[in-house]
Amino acid sequence: FQKYFAAEQAARDSLRVILGRNAPAKTDQAGLASALRAVLHENPLGRGDAPVILNGHQQLGVLLPALKNFVLISGGPGTGKTFIVLNLLRVLTRIGIAADRIRIAAPTGRAARKMAESIQKGIASIRNRPSHDDALLSLQGTTLHRLLRYSPAKDDYLHNRLNPLEADLIIIDEASMIDIVLLGKLFEA
Repeated sequence: FQKYFAAEQAARDSLRVILGRNAPAKTDQAGLASALRAVLHENPLGRGDAPVILNGHQQLGVLLPALKNFVLISGGPGTGKTFIVLNLLRVLTRIGIAADRIRIAAPTGRAARKMAESIQKGIASIRNRPSHDDALLSLQGTTLHRLLRYSPAKDDYLHNRLNPLEADLIIIDEASMIDIVLLGKLFEA
């Protein structure tokens, strides 16, 4: 299956390029610490009437994307992946990432809608919500094909190595459902 072998090689090479880049300086340490404190301790997300307190591993999942180019967050149902993403988004908007530079996508429309709805529901759960968080209410989920602007007529994607996605952060939900060909195209873009 030459096609899949080539796709695997292309995905690997593109991921190497991503991992080899220096992480952009998003903020100074004091600014990042202040954003983490504000999001995780001073004004946390809520579930019912109780605040959601993240454990150490979950807090690391919020911190790492502010420091690294590529982070994979995994876990079974109920392990807090969505709360990690919600808090990550809140931290990043506080350190200067504009909400309109964030993309949320998934392999299926249903998964993309579910992620966007979870973000909106989570943001709505914050008491005395600051304006930084209001900007996240505009985030919409999309399919990977739509994100990369797939053209059936050309059987190719508008966004690629030569025309990269214009985003500072791309969150992909349900990544285990992505086939190797599409994953390679995503890494390229």
